[in-house]
Amino acid sequence: MKILQPASLAFLLAALFAAGSAQAQLKVPAPAPGAPPAAAPQGNVAQPNMPDPLTKEFHACIQKVQDASQAAKAPPDPVAATACFNGEIKRQEGKIASGTQRVDKGLKPDEKKRLDDANVAWRRFRDVECAFFAEPKASPIEAANNAQCMLDRTIKRALDMEGLALAINEKGMGAGPGAPPPPGAPTPGAAPAPAPAKK
Repeated sequence: MKILQPASLAFLLAALFAAGSAQAQLKVPAPAPGAPPAAAPQGNVAQPNMPDPLTKEFHACIQKVQDASQAAKAPPDPVAATACFNGEIKRQEGKIASGTQRVDKGLKPDEKKRLDDANVAWRRFRDVECAFFAEPKASPIEAANNAQCMLDRTIKRALDMEGLALAINEKGMGAGPGAPPPPGAPTPGAAPAPAPAKK
């Protein structure tokens, strides 16, 4: 199943370079003081004015592909584009690993096992889904489509892990031993507050 024809690869690269795609704008903002902890991101919801999670190495790589395409007055080289996508997939996988390590610190052993199982299942799903859309070992265009799909899904997962780590960190800040009590909570050892008088 082909998604892109050679001429339309230029549109993909331009759109990815310019906007980073919708899911690339996902980020959990830091909660305001006193606000409830932010939840992990759900779905593909773009947030305005959020940093682009694509690395500068990826942007530089894609820029070279675009420059070469313009100089040759030809569509972008799908092999070169695939190399850019694959390099960024590895970098985003590193973000997933880092986010997972941060999440692990707040989990119990059985929860860590479930997270590991979820990450294995997610990778299997990503690989199979992207192979459905485009076969990685077929034509160069198919390989570029597959790599772009893999990058798209990997960015989402990296952002999900970042959001989950932030949510767990915020949740743990008020729950751990030695953490300050929430506003209005009784001081340890103090007499309980009297119940309000009934009218």
